[in-house]
Amino acid sequence: MAIHKQYWLEKEDAMIKKTIAAIFSVLVLSSVLTACNTTRGVGEDISDGGNAISGAATKAQQ
Repeated sequence: MAIHKQYWLEKEDAMIKKTIAAIFSVLVLSSVLTACNTTRGVGEDISDGGNAISGAATKAQQ
C-alpha cells in the first residue's frame, strides 16, 4: 500500500511542477509581449517628436 501511495504522491508532485512551469511561462511570455508593445510605442512617440521638430524647423526657415 505504501508503494502505491508513494507512486501517486510522485505523480502529483510532477503535475504540480508542470503546472507551475506552465503558469510561469505564460507570465513571462505576456511580460515580453507587453514590453515589445511598449517599446514600439516609445519608438513611435520619438518618431512623432522628430517629425514635429522637423516641421517646426522648416517653418522657421521660411
